[in-house]
Amino acid sequence: MALIIQRCIDCHYGGVAMSYQSLKNDTIRVEYTPGQPRGAVAGLYGTRAHCINIQREADHPEFIPGEVSTCFIVQKNGNMAGGYTEIETRNPVTDEQEQRLSDNSVAELRKAVNK
Repeated sequence: MALIIQRCIDCHYGGVAMSYQSLKNDTIRVEYTPGQPRGAVAGLYGTRAHCINIQREADHPEFIPGEVSTCFIVQKNGNMAGGYTEIETRNPVTDEQEQRLSDNSVAELRKAVNK
């Protein structure tokens, strides 16, 4: 069994980056949704994460828009113990252009995955 422990942050977009799309393809694949990564990885009915295929050597990533009607955000707990709770909410971003990652973000992802 593999276990990854990650710090929870309040993120604008969250998802997963795969260093190789397949064993026969040298493309980096990123799948994400607005809000927390849970939207991209939970396998919820009616949600298909946005996808970016990033060539390692080219500067023209392929954006494949998903269908994201809901997303997850973190909300600070009001009790004395502190902490955060992840809640499901309607996706506030509906414009396809607004859901694309910036060229700078894509370049940073490529750099981090290659490292």
